[in-house]
Amino acid sequence: MPKRLARYVEAWIKAAAMNRRENGTWMVISGPPGVGKSHALKAANTFLANHSVGVYGEFWQRPPSVVWAAWSRIIELNEDEWTDWLYDLRRAQMVILDDVGSEIDRFRSGAPAERLRVALETCENRFLLVSTNIQSAQWAANFDERVKSRLHRAAVLDMTGAEDWRPRKKTNTQD
Repeated sequence: MPKRLARYVEAWIKAAAMNRRENGTWMVISGPPGVGKSHALKAANTFLANHSVGVYGEFWQRPPSVVWAAWSRIIELNEDEWTDWLYDLRRAQMVILDDVGSEIDRFRSGAPAERLRVALETCENRFLLVSTNIQSAQWAANFDERVKSRLHRAAVLDMTGAEDWRPRKKTNTQD
């Protein structure tokens, strides 16, 4: 599974860097915690941020901008901060949203779903890479129809059953 995750993210990075849109521009990686989703997204962000000037001229009219965000932090923004973030989102050519859906159990106001809908609409013609702990089969139960229908247009890598790669804490087994 880690190799499959790496291949998916690498394919998305290459498509985004070369501005290739024929296979779509959105990718969603779903799976349980600890399988490397956030790690892969952070690596993609670092690579694109460090190499965006290298694709300028050949594939883009100007160096493409990349926005990375942990979705749980976006949900917690006040209205002014949200407006500023949307401004940055509208200017970005590549968007990476980590841990979408992590807020589902914490918020009941409807604001997270509306913010996600607005963010996805804003990303409509951009390269978008998303991670979520929610399996695609569970999207209908966790997202409203407008969000779910947009997410289903993405290429989806479901990592259900992948091994948890987080380091385990050593426990003292002495009596």
